[in-house]
Order: sequence, then C-alpha cells, then structure tokens
Amino acid sequence: MAIGGDRHANAGATDQNADGLGIIDPVGDRVGVICIIHRLGAIGTEIVALEASQMFDQGLLEGKASMIGGNENLGHRCIITKYGPERKEFVMASSVQAYAITITNGITGAAPADGFVDPSKLENYGLDFKTTPSGLTFALCQAKRRGNLRWTEIINQLGMVTNCHVHRPSIVSDATATTEATSVAFQIYVQYGDAALTTSDELVSGQNLSGIACIKRCVARGLAATLFRQIDIVDPTGMAGAYGGGTASVPRIGSRINVASSYQIAPYASVGSAEALVAVTKK
Repeated sequence: MAIGGDRHANAGATDQNADGLGIIDPVGDRVGVICIIHRLGAIGTEIVALEASQMFDQGLLEGKASMIGGNENLGHRCIITKYGPERKEFVMASSVQAYAITITNGITGAAPADGFVDPSKLENYGLDFKTTPSGLTFALCQAKRRGNLRWTEIINQLGMVTNCHVHRPSIVSDATATTEATSVAFQIYVQYGDAALTTSDELVSGQNLSGIACIKRCVARGLAATLFRQIDIVDPTGMAGAYGGGTASVPRIGSRINVASSYQIAPYASVGSAEALVAVTKK
C-alpha cells in the first residue's frame, strides 16, 4: 500500500505526524505505519512497511504498538518484540550526519518579541491549575506561547531546506513555567549531511549558504519570523465561582485573544543578530 502518499521504490517518510518533523508526541492509531527500513545509498537493506493491524493479526504484537515519529526512518531501525519491553534500536547510516545546535538567549525582548524559544508548551510543565500557580500571569502565558511557536517555526525552517530529524531526547532547556531559557540545545540528523544543506543568502545578493552556515541561517529565520496566529492560550487569571454564588478563585483555561484579531509573535531579533546567537557543530 502507499505510505503517506509514497508508493514508489524510493525511500519516503511516512508523512503521518502533524506539527513538523515528528517532535510533537507521536501518538499512533491501531492502523498506521510501524516503521520503514529503507535504502540509503549502497549500504541499506530492503523497504519494510507494516501496519499495526497486520502485526496484531499475525500475533507479533501484544498490547500496544511501538511507533516511530515522523522522519525517524533516516537510517533507523525499529525492533518490536513480542516478549519483554518495547524498544527502539537506532542505526546511523553513513549518509546521515548529526549536528548539535545551541541557541543562546542574548536579548531581552518586550511583548510581542518576548518568550525566546521554548520546546515545551506551558501545559507540559506539570503545573497544578486547581489554583493559580504562583507567579504566573496571563502576560507570561502569552510569552511562553510565543517561545513555543518560535521553536516550531525553527523546525519548519529547517524542514524547508532539507530532510532532517530532530532528536527529541537531545533537547536541553533550563526554562521554567515563568522564566525563559538561558539557552536551548538540540541535535538534528540530516540525510546526506552537508550535501543536502543549501539555501540562498538573503543578506548577500547572489550568494548561497551551505552546511553549518545553512543550518544557522534556518534557525535565525525562525527567530526573526513575524507570525500571526489565532490560538488558545492558557489564562491563569482567577475568577469567582460560577455556581451557587461561590466566591472561590479558580484559573480559567482558554483564550482571551479577541477572535477578530490575531495573536502576534514578533521577531526575537533580526536575521543577522539572531544568527550570532546560534552555534552549530558536527557530531
């Protein structure tokens, strides 16, 4: 069967995860692609694509299937066992290059340029919303949302120039629910490495950037983007109880953004200034 629209003999991503490159909680249904072992140059093996329903029918799975996120088929292999814990075995193909990226928070921005970069949404910080969390304001909630949307935009910018995978376990951030990170670090795997990393240089007419310089520019573009969204934002503002004349203060979860307008994410910095805050090395 076709896998995410790819039915030819060439390797292809499953294209079944939303929000970019498989970094957002890859939750699978009972029917879906489990894994692809595909050919990378002369060192690969065959293409193997199995559906979860097939594996249940064949008795190869008990319980739930172990899923691979989008673009994790860059030289990776998924081992699914009938007995014992589910696990992944990562096999780095020689045509895949790893890059370590660090973004330093060197600018203090005011709304709507605040928030820096945050790989996590506010809801993922484990806050207890039975009461308004200490120190949390609606302005801070907006800033955290901007930081998370910038993170998504950085990943989008990388995905527009190359086929890459963000290694979720490598993400390091010291951000909290109420503070920006001092830096954010993560790794990406790029199929064919420097050879697949080329982009035009908008700061120098007629020039191109390749390899590490291309990655830095993509990250800088994400930091410099102006975005407008109509989205829900956590509102921790206390309000009186709605039933029986109650007066208990409880936080509201939802949007206070006027639906007739858009929520703005202003540039964290210009492309040139943002690029100076990005460090990239090969692994």
